Amino acid sequence: MRSRLLLVFIFSVFVFCQAEISLLGTNQGNEWVQAARLEARDDTVIDCKFVGNADFYGIGVRIGFYLIWIAGFLDFTFNPSSSVAVGDAQTIFDFANVIAIIVLNNQQRPLSDTTSTDRKPVFVPIILLYMFFGGAIVSATTTASFPEDWLKGSKAKKFSTAVRQIFVHSTFLAMMGYGIYFFVSGYRNFDLVAPCKDPPVGPLLFPLSDPVSFTDSPIIGIILMPLILILYILVLYVAVQRYSDLKDGSSRTRFQSWMPRSKYHRINDWLRSSERQLSWTILGALLMLTSILWSIVALEWTIAKNDIQGVNDVSTTGQLIPLIIGIFSLPTTFWSIYKSHVEEKRTDNEQKEESEFDTPLKHLTFKDAGLESPMGAYMSIQPRHEHNMEDQSDMRPASSQELREARTF
Repeated sequence: MRSRLLLVFIFSVFVFCQAEISLLGTNQGNEWVQAARLEARDDTVIDCKFVGNADFYGIGVRIGFYLIWIAGFLDFTFNPSSSVAVGDAQTIFDFANVIAIIVLNNQQRPLSDTTSTDRKPVFVPIILLYMFFGGAIVSATTTASFPEDWLKGSKAKKFSTAVRQIFVHSTFLAMMGYGIYFFVSGYRNFDLVAPCKDPPVGPLLFPLSDPVSFTDSPIIGIILMPLILILYILVLYVAVQRYSDLKDGSSRTRFQSWMPRSKYHRINDWLRSSERQLSWTILGALLMLTSILWSIVALEWTIAKNDIQGVNDVSTTGQLIPLIIGIFSLPTTFWSIYKSHVEEKRTDNEQKEESEFDTPLKHLTFKDAGLESPMGAYMSIQPRHEHNMEDQSDMRPASSQELREARTF
């Protein structure tokens, strides 16, 4: 029930923000159209070109990130036990993204410094932010789906799990803090009058929205940052609830551990815990899929509408590493899912065979049946006739097959 209410709440927030962004973007778009008509009337020709940093957000880097995101989603949905490796790889990329955006921000000069002529357009850090948050949801959600046996393993395994969780969420919090700073005042360090676009076209915040000017960056921050906070809080909520269900079986078990509980109540708690784990998995998959689609559409739309050059071909060696990792991660994920499916099917067949032979009669002895010997078992299954009851004491098994049948009984 709680997961359904959360889904309804998320959907309502997206619908509300979609309407607000569409209204704001439509007004801004009308202003751009009017400005373009005035320039055309005055025969103003704009010859501009902005060459982006291919090592930051070139097509090879973007495709590599997209493939890793998709691999993480598939692993989390169909093979959670192996999704931790994909989550770790994505966490490393996210941490590198944090370092890159910090270096980029430190290279910028404030607007008060009139001597600076090399100021990046404002959409550059926005692209990096979307590349981070698209993968951060993947890494944070997959890390929250650690296998159950980790909680019952050695102290070293539990310690590594805790370190992984702390590192992932610390990286997420660091970038979220920068995002809040950027939308409040950090955007002033970047050029708001980008080539070809005055003002530059902002990212597509929602799939059906019009572009929004980043001269109104605080307005965008008011809309965007609560959504990021909501996503992060939901990821933490899923992680905490899943940990609680895996560790204790039921949230009430911790508070009632001092009370004697019947076997029925323990089984009932376990069933409810299993249902909740499935709900958290579905909710995590929906969050992950939403963040992936949202980030991909926003990134590609922003690059296309701002006519960023030099980022749509693999022209630098820096793009090859994430591209190769992404290309190999997807077939590796499919193979891992296939192997896991085959292993589960084989285990199910073995358990089914064992359950067929593991019957109460399997270990039944002649003594348990109230008989003293195979002869007694044979005698007990013979038909009784009134006319020859006195002759039955001389009867013997006719063959070894009958003895085997008697032993089977």
